[in-house]
Amino acid sequence: MNKYQKWYDKIIARAKNRVLCGYFEFHHITPLCVGGSDDDDNLVALTAEEHYVCHQLLIKIYPGNRKIVFAANMMCVGNTDAQRPNNKTYAWLRKKLKDSLSHQRSNSFWINKDGKNKWVSSDKINEFINNGWERGMCKGRLSEEWKEKIRKSRNEKYKLDVDNYYKQPLKCHICGDVLPYQHSKARDERLKRTNGKPRCKKTECNSITTKKFFEEKRLNSPPKEASYSSCQCCGGRTNGKKRKYCSQKCHLKVLNESKRKSEQNNKAY
Repeated sequence: MNKYQKWYDKIIARAKNRVLCGYFEFHHITPLCVGGSDDDDNLVALTAEEHYVCHQLLIKIYPGNRKIVFAANMMCVGNTDAQRPNNKTYAWLRKKLKDSLSHQRSNSFWINKDGKNKWVSSDKINEFINNGWERGMCKGRLSEEWKEKIRKSRNEKYKLDVDNYYKQPLKCHICGDVLPYQHSKARDERLKRTNGKPRCKKTECNSITTKKFFEEKRLNSPPKEASYSSCQCCGGRTNGKKRKYCSQKCHLKVLNESKRKSEQNNKAY
């Protein structure tokens, strides 16, 4: 038993004999990639700092295990509750991740069969080679037989699509002419542009649809609020909502009228 295993066991033993208050995280004592399970016996509640340290110790306990390195590296990404790594810890984790990826790439190979490529580890490569696969990448160089198969399958799909289209084709909703064939995506875009009413490209049909569209828009649109008010003198239209008079003449007319009434009232008294 190495020193990292002893430190790891001490943290786990201390965590089992306590009850945490506040924030905590569940940790698999034996990692799932090593053969652990999700049973309660294999789970322990740790603080964020302890959880982060335990994952660093697991890298030392299981050297060369790529999944454990990934798990420790993911704790540095987008986790504000856990202790943020300092520059040395972060650099150490990134180096471990790079070493594990390079080890994976060095022990994996490209194989191909009938124009298909696959990335396989060195443990399983013999099984694929026995089943007719070859080492190396195809790089798009297909055999003539395989190209002919692809052409036939594409032509058959195209013919089926055309036959199905002309059984129930799209027609112009004005003149009734059958619209030319288009694949499904182009058909959907055409229906979106025309609001579910397909039309041909004739100038007459386009002009009729634009007129109908603007008429429907005008009828369905709510009535606009008046941007003017009526003059208190002559009843005409003013230049704005808050204006009381349409012109200066009306304004002076009302002022003179009010002065005349006030003078008459003073004479009466």
